[in-house]
Amino acid sequence: MPTNVEDTIIINIDNIEVEMSPLKIKRLRKFMKEFDKINGKDIDDDTQIDVLMKCCVIAMDQYAPAYADQEKLEDFLDISDVYRVVEAATGIRLGDSVGNQKAAASHGTS
Repeated sequence: MPTNVEDTIIINIDNIEVEMSPLKIKRLRKFMKEFDKINGKDIDDDTQIDVLMKCCVIAMDQYAPAYADQEKLEDFLDISDVYRVVEAATGIRLGDSVGNQKAAASHGTS
């Protein structure tokens, strides 16, 4: 298990700066339970995005409760914002491996 925890990440949602740091344990448990639905599983992109957005909603409940709504978040976040929310929530840097795996999968290589 990684031990290098990131401090804070800032993203803009609807022209508002939202400062994010690792989730409190109660929300982290809920977040990880949702995230586990895709972790290491071969699922379609639509399902993966849906699960990641649900994770973002859980995180926004702590960071910016006014945006803890999936439909609202989908209007403001792009995929790199989603990954940054995941990184902030867990405190673990995803790095390029996620993007590289997705790119390889879309080109039929691994």
